[in-house]
Amino acid sequence: MTDFHFNVHMDGKITFEIHYEEGALPEIFPEARTRVSRAAKAAAKAAAQESTEVMAVEAAEPEIEAAYNVTGVRRKELVAAVGDFIGAKPEYLKAPTYAFAVGSYNIDKEGTLTGPENPALLENLKEQGFIIAE
Repeated sequence: MTDFHFNVHMDGKITFEIHYEEGALPEIFPEARTRVSRAAKAAAKAAAQESTEVMAVEAAEPEIEAAYNVTGVRRKELVAAVGDFIGAKPEYLKAPTYAFAVGSYNIDKEGTLTGPENPALLENLKEQGFIIAE
């Protein structure tokens, strides 16, 4: 900036002039941004969230929730059986859930198995004496 003039006219209008060195400002200015109201922004955001939720629901594979109602040693046997079948090492999740994670499956403290649907796993568990409670 090379020069600045601030003027207050007799009628109360305030004006100012700013003079810049040659080449400090671009020759051609970009077009002004279009104004978007808050309502339009909120509607666009809601539409984007809705489309991602729909895609997530469509992409999700079927889930199972099999209640075996086992605790203690029997629950640990269930965890070991699931781990042996899918080839994953069980991990104890501690408080507050007291669940076991075995690959993409969880066994909660009541002995309920949740995870991706796998009829072969359920059949294998049935052969080992684990019966799903109704």
